[in-house]
Amino acid sequence: MSKVSEIFDSLVTRVSAVLPSYTHMPDAYSLKSNANIDLFKGFAVGIGPTVPAGTQEGFCDKYMFDTIYFVTVSNDYNIITNTDSRNADEKSITEDLYLVTKDLLKNFRLGGLTVDISFNDTSGPSYLNEDEKRFLISAASYRVRYQENLS
Repeated sequence: MSKVSEIFDSLVTRVSAVLPSYTHMPDAYSLKSNANIDLFKGFAVGIGPTVPAGTQEGFCDKYMFDTIYFVTVSNDYNIITNTDSRNADEKSITEDLYLVTKDLLKNFRLGGLTVDISFNDTSGPSYLNEDEKRFLISAASYRVRYQENLS
């Protein structure tokens, strides 16, 4: 098995520890297909593209890879015309993603699985369904560098 799966599992564990009140959503790629109960306060981890990052100097049988992982958080959003309430919801979901980012950058080795983790960007708060405006979501992406033994 490659480290991609192990890193994925480790990310789920880290996010669960940082955001204990959140539920792990099973589908990171089609958030609308997750149950509403999960979307009320949930997170998902997804795997993006992988690119080669070269060989580790002095080790011809070890190859470096960079894979993009993303963490999406979702919160229930009550449609309120009160701007202060809406702003509070948007700030809350942004702060939760900041906590995840801070933890991943601090614990970038993920128990020795990775060489480095860098923060790429966030999507910023948006609605899962623009028509309903029921759930507020935001995602952050990270470049995760790791090495695989090719022998």
